[in-house]
Amino acid sequence: MAVMAELFEENADALSMDMEYKKYEKWDSLKMMNIIMELEDVFDISIPIEKISSVKTLQDLYTVIQGK
Repeated sequence: MAVMAELFEENADALSMDMEYKKYEKWDSLKMMNIIMELEDVFDISIPIEKISSVKTLQDLYTVIQGK
């Protein structure tokens, strides 16, 4: 959650796994691409673009990363 808190410029306590993409004002499509690029760098993974479209919450994003 620390990586996400840094990307959103928030305290980690302010974020939750059920936080929804597009319903959180700091999480738009541009931020999504920045998040994906940062996660790929931090975890040395490649996230297929088709997997990104299924992400609706932070939990979904975590699940996609775990599937790598």
